[in-house]
Amino acid sequence: MASCSRKNTSVNDPFLHTPKGSQWTNTAQDNEKKPLPNQIKYTPPDEKGKTYISTDFIDQKTMAYVNRCSSFSFMAIVLDPPADPESASPLLNDLKFLLDHIQNHGKGIWFLWKGPLYGCILKNLDIQKALLIARVMQEKISKNRIETISIGICQYPFFSFTASQSLINACKALDHAAFFGSSSTAIFDSLSLNISGDQFYQTGDMQNAIAEYKAALMLDQNNSNIHNSLGVCMAKLNNLTEAEKSFRSALILNPHDPMALYNLGIVHLLRKKPQNAFKLLKKAYSLDKQTFEITYQLGKLLLNQGNFKTAKILLEKSIGLRKNSAPALCLLGQCLMKLEKVTESICAFKKVIKISPNYAPALSALGVLYEARGESLDIWPLANKASR
Repeated sequence: MASCSRKNTSVNDPFLHTPKGSQWTNTAQDNEKKPLPNQIKYTPPDEKGKTYISTDFIDQKTMAYVNRCSSFSFMAIVLDPPADPESASPLLNDLKFLLDHIQNHGKGIWFLWKGPLYGCILKNLDIQKALLIARVMQEKISKNRIETISIGICQYPFFSFTASQSLINACKALDHAAFFGSSSTAIFDSLSLNISGDQFYQTGDMQNAIAEYKAALMLDQNNSNIHNSLGVCMAKLNNLTEAEKSFRSALILNPHDPMALYNLGIVHLLRKKPQNAFKLLKKAYSLDKQTFEITYQLGKLLLNQGNFKTAKILLEKSIGLRKNSAPALCLLGQCLMKLEKVTESICAFKKVIKISPNYAPALSALGVLYEARGESLDIWPLANKASR
């Protein structure tokens, strides 16, 4: 999921993907922590489509050791940013000393994976013991240094994941840990996959996002947010049947989830079922009056239904939530036209042109209004004024 705000900035992309606030925190203490601003995302690929980390960067001898293990826990370890060049070497020495200690006592092997990322395989060790070792390592580092390390942990076997996939899963847990600030640990779980899916979603890779969300549901089928996120991906691929199934699954688990109600309403709008959409959007609005998309779409629907007075109230509310929304201002202008509030309507359309000088619906509406008043509309002064 990365920013913790709702992932929709355009009315042309109406579905809501991420809930308000952080979906990755479970306690008040967690809510106080912030993701590291320059944390490397180990999975999935970056904005340029290049995978930062994979098992291809691990030498054959180490991978052979991994494949011989019938069970293990794996730690992905990173030096927390920002890195101080003057203190990096001593910190690395401290970390290597701890990893050597683990290896020399026959508990596993460690290796430099890539860049600041290290891996440690703990053969035949369960996840809770691995977590204990991780916390002891962090404690020992913090006693000697101001710098910190974060650790993602995964176990094998775990569900249907292969040994190689388990190493990558630890990196997903590391991305998960980054949301809790420096010196954090996270055990790979459905939330790790949810975050990984969100990262794919942000890069526009719907297929891999879908794969991550489905894997997350394999671990936790009762997570309504993951069902909703899967539904949004399906909708973006124009698979409205599967999108509806996912949104309905989310609502079975959480009937009062305004995001899933809203998204299901949008599916009905796309299927030309405005009455069904209205019921869902109205309920979503009753639960959440602070989300622009919910307020805007409900106002737009009411405008189309001819309920101009109520539409005006909602469209004004949506503009209060997003002041520079040209579509919302344009709809408000159209609504004011229907209410015969000509001066207010012209004012609304002029605001649209100021935001977006070439916004055709506003220019057209202004032309109609000026013609009705027996005046001519010279759009060039408006456009020039807006561009200043």
